[in-house]
Amino acid sequence: MVRDTVKKCPSCGVELEAADAYCWWCGTAVGAQTRDGRAAGTAAEASADRQQGEIAEAAAKKEPEPVLLVPVAKPAPVSEPAGGGGIPWGWVLLVSVTWIILGAIVLGSVSTGYQSQLEEAGRKLSAETARRNQAEAEVSRLQAQVSQVEAQVNQLRGQIEYERQVAQREKKEAIGAALFRAAPVVFGPRSGSLRHNNEDNFIERLDAGVSLRDFVAEATFYNPYDFRQKEWTYGFGFRHTGPNNQYRLVIYSFFGLGRWELMLVRGDPNNPVFEADGDVGSLKLDTGAPNTIRLVADGPTGELYVNGWHIATLDLSGKLQAGDVWVGIGFYNDTEITGRVTLFENFVVRRLP
Repeated sequence: MVRDTVKKCPSCGVELEAADAYCWWCGTAVGAQTRDGRAAGTAAEASADRQQGEIAEAAAKKEPEPVLLVPVAKPAPVSEPAGGGGIPWGWVLLVSVTWIILGAIVLGSVSTGYQSQLEEAGRKLSAETARRNQAEAEVSRLQAQVSQVEAQVNQLRGQIEYERQVAQREKKEAIGAALFRAAPVVFGPRSGSLRHNNEDNFIERLDAGVSLRDFVAEATFYNPYDFRQKEWTYGFGFRHTGPNNQYRLVIYSFFGLGRWELMLVRGDPNNPVFEADGDVGSLKLDTGAPNTIRLVADGPTGELYVNGWHIATLDLSGKLQAGDVWVGIGFYNDTEITGRVTLFENFVVRRLP
């Protein structure tokens, strides 16, 4: 339906229907009109005009009275909206309030949803943290188990290695004993004593008077005095081909420990070649205690036994010539007490085939 907007409110400018007698916005009386555009109540208006004319004519005949003019504030013009119509402030206010309410509702919904998401994320994070802590605890437990297993494995390895060494030592001890029994005797057995002379700087010795490269030699030595009083030494010289030209195998006390050393002397006793040394765990250190030393020389290798225990495998490749074999004491300077003796017994030398 098309609106019949044929007039506007003279106060606010709002568009009105032709039949409107008052402005619906500001309430100003505007007068109703008929559909053909004429004002309603024309007869009444004509009568009123006549009355006003008569009054005006009577007033003209009278002298004019002074008129006190009172200034009246002119109402501020109301701007019309673009397009020629007035601004419907009531609708604007209603729409604004509606949008504010809708915005608050939407914002509350968004905030509630965001809070729910945050709470859900917090629960997930807590659950994930708990799972991670549980996993770390499980990893620590497994690592502890692995460490325990590794310790057990290392212990087994150590035990296996020890048993292997024991088996190898026992095997070599059995071989050494068999060789000693099977090899023919070329010297001994001889027993005796070696008198100490700490001033002459010589090795006191007893020669077997043989010329052998491969042999088994054995002798039992008795410790001459307490090792705390002074160190003592005894052992074998072998493959002896002249003065200060031989291998020397020395057994000695060293601050309460048993030690052995192999050296090769080639003319200068003060500048020997030290081949090898080590501990002798089976050596007895008490005064007068017996220690049985057995040496097997077989080509470039040798074996050392002390009191039946295999102590070391020796490299004898530095001197392969046949020579004499002897027992001796005082291998190092200041390892004798003049007047004391070192007893030995069952010094024997056997030839290897």
